[in-house]
Amino acid sequence: MLDVKSLTGGYAGALAIEDITFSLGASESLALLGRNGAGKTTTLKTLMGLLAPWSGGIEFKGAAITGQSSDRIAHAGIGYVPEERRIFESLSVTENLVAGEKPGRSGRIDWTVERVFGLFPEIARRSAAQAGTLSGGERQMLAIGRALMGNPELLLLDEPSEGLAPVVVNRLGDALAALRSDGIAILISEQNRNLARRVAENLVILETGRVAYRGNFSGLDGDPAIATRLLGV
Repeated sequence: MLDVKSLTGGYAGALAIEDITFSLGASESLALLGRNGAGKTTTLKTLMGLLAPWSGGIEFKGAAITGQSSDRIAHAGIGYVPEERRIFESLSVTENLVAGEKPGRSGRIDWTVERVFGLFPEIARRSAAQAGTLSGGERQMLAIGRALMGNPELLLLDEPSEGLAPVVVNRLGDALAALRSDGIAILISEQNRNLARRVAENLVILETGRVAYRGNFSGLDGDPAIATRLLGV
């Protein structure tokens, strides 16, 4: 479904990622791990068209999307949940979800406000509330729900556990595992290995903008020296 080949890029002339290569099949999930500054966010932003790649290629469902606009990439079937969440604080929860709709876009699952509320009943109870009054966990649920409203076949998640209490992270893990069971492909950037392993079996670890390790969690668990060197744990 997603093929990334020798992707290189950065910000204002400063190299941030170099020669990133990996692939993700339909309905599969992959964790992108690494320390702060390893290049995880840059990789996701480049995949989503928010940063122009310097070189390399990106294909989605066999079609080149390298350098396309984020709107066009979203309409192709990729949803994106940024680390900052970027909800519309002055709008209600329901209005935020409606804003995520992509007219004419159908996917494996046709998401509605009601379906999102079924996945996240916590925000269903706040449906008429201004999004700016939500807790951090509720905001993350809303951000994921808004991305789902575009009926994505692939969901990109950037550090969804950032700043959240363990009980909320566990709740997000339940929801993401359910999405995976529904056949939505997931690429998750995380530092929380427990959450990442609930969502994905396979992983790529970045170090200073390059792929330093690729494999699965079972293999990583069997090589604690690699985990310590690349992740600090």
